[in-house]
Amino acid sequence: MALSTLKLAFKVFLRRKFFTFISLFGISVTLVVLMVAAAMLEHVFGPLPPETKLDRSLGIAYAATTGEHWNRNGFPGYKFLSTPPGTIPEAERITIYSTPQTAVSYVEGRRVSSFLKRTDAEFWRVLDFRFVEGGPFTDDDARNASPVAVINETTRKRFFGGPPALGKTLEVDGQRFRVVGVVPDVPLLRIVPFADVWVPISTTKTDSYKSELVGDFMATIVARSPKDLPRIRAAEPQARGWDFSSEKMPSSAEAPESVHIATSGWRSAVRTSSSFMMKMIW
Repeated sequence: MALSTLKLAFKVFLRRKFFTFISLFGISVTLVVLMVAAAMLEHVFGPLPPETKLDRSLGIAYAATTGEHWNRNGFPGYKFLSTPPGTIPEAERITIYSTPQTAVSYVEGRRVSSFLKRTDAEFWRVLDFRFVEGGPFTDDDARNASPVAVINETTRKRFFGGPPALGKTLEVDGQRFRVVGVVPDVPLLRIVPFADVWVPISTTKTDSYKSELVGDFMATIVARSPKDLPRIRAAEPQARGWDFSSEKMPSSAEAPESVHIATSGWRSAVRTSSSFMMKMIW
């Protein structure tokens, strides 16, 4: 029965070969597009190394300040993210890191462009990088602004021609760093771990980033369990000093005059004319 039905369908297809071709071609293209889209989404959002804790991670990646005649928006600034949080029992780890920035180097007269990311030491405990040489920089390195760097395999090849790179020095963005670790390349679409070179935040050329509420940084909070994420969403603003329940803010000449936060919905604490807005997205 099934065989005869297939034979009949095949003969019907042969009657109008051109329309059959168009139909089959359209179906094939649709399936290919769906497969590619699914693969890209899995590649961007799936729990793949080094991002293996996505099911219990919360990201802070958008902030804005606005006034009567001005506004500024983008990634959060270091000042906001580094405000010492209060007690968040559900949070296992918190890391702060910059967005990837283009940095130019010259190797034997060749111009080499790299993506540079500045991170804290906790970054290497939140993300599960596999090291092919050495290891991550330490808390002491981050605290003492040690000129050390972790690089990927492509950067190792560009600067040193291949392994070994451990202990060697490279110049990036006008600064010299000693290589303490080498990791496999991370895809560009993985914006949190992606970079060619990772160095401590404390090695930044100036301290101006420390006073910015909106800047070039992001943060990731890892919960002890996926069930803890809603509680962290609710607790994070208050833990950093933004008091929504009483509609007040900590007094500071540099603090914005009102605060907005987006988690699962919008909540606001209005004070006067300017505002600060922070968004948690993961």
